Amino acid sequence: MEHQYDTLVKILDRLRNESPDSYKSYLPEKDDTDGLVKARSLAFIHLLLKVKFGITNFLERHQHITDGTQDGGLDAYFIDDEINRVYLIQSKFRNNAKNFINKSIGTNELIRIEVARITQGYEDDSKGVAFNSKVKEFQTKLRDIRDIAKYKFIVLFLGNVYNLSDEQIRRFIDNSNYEIYDAKSAYENLIFPLASGTYYDPDEITIKLELGKKESPQLDQTVETDFGQFNVTAIFVPTREIGRVLSQYKNAILKYNPRNFLSFKKQSVNADIKKSIVDQRNNNFAILNNGITFLSEEI
Repeated sequence: MEHQYDTLVKILDRLRNESPDSYKSYLPEKDDTDGLVKARSLAFIHLLLKVKFGITNFLERHQHITDGTQDGGLDAYFIDDEINRVYLIQSKFRNNAKNFINKSIGTNELIRIEVARITQGYEDDSKGVAFNSKVKEFQTKLRDIRDIAKYKFIVLFLGNVYNLSDEQIRRFIDNSNYEIYDAKSAYENLIFPLASGTYYDPDEITIKLELGKKESPQLDQTVETDFGQFNVTAIFVPTREIGRVLSQYKNAILKYNPRNFLSFKKQSVNADIKKSIVDQRNNNFAILNNGITFLSEEI
């Protein structure tokens, strides 16, 4: 596991070096050991926000981090409007491979996250001290959601949570649903996707296409296959929409495709496809391209 931890640290250092020079908390002096640990702790949250939630811009990721004095135990958050979920993130980075794998988030740290007070809009914690401005900003975003009742709140632990039952964990987080990204999950679900070129590895992908202005935008047919009965829907979609989806999800959308697009990006066929879209005035692409096949759970 030592080499995996070394890979993690290299990734974290690369992420924190994306910060502007004015963000000193990410760029400590060379002899500032404690500052380096803190910087890598912040970068660890950036890694989660980038790979799990697809936030590619450093400053946008930074805006989701609430870690600091009077954060109510909330280190970061993410509101997923595509699938109506709100993630409250508590993170714990360890400064060596052994502790990263074996050491658990302590119960004294778990109890710090004040899920109910934060999500219900209280301005102060259980001791009567006001939450910091980043937490209050998060609360404002929650208030601005029109159908908040449709959203599912999930506490995401970015760190090991060992030797506690489901009931015990729920007691610490006001009976909320939760996910745990322990050391094993971090390596498999955060580091590997980034190292393999996928870099954004969401639990599910939801694609929304605006077809309201098109005449007869789709055709449906039910077909029998060796694997069962399926609905096949053919949709005529602007290439701009395909570009938008691939820009967001990149390799994640092609993770089960043996012809991974990153490995083929330098071949001439891709140059010809680009030329048929960018360099031609008329829509020749519509007759030159035989389509993209997606397998989905529902449509």
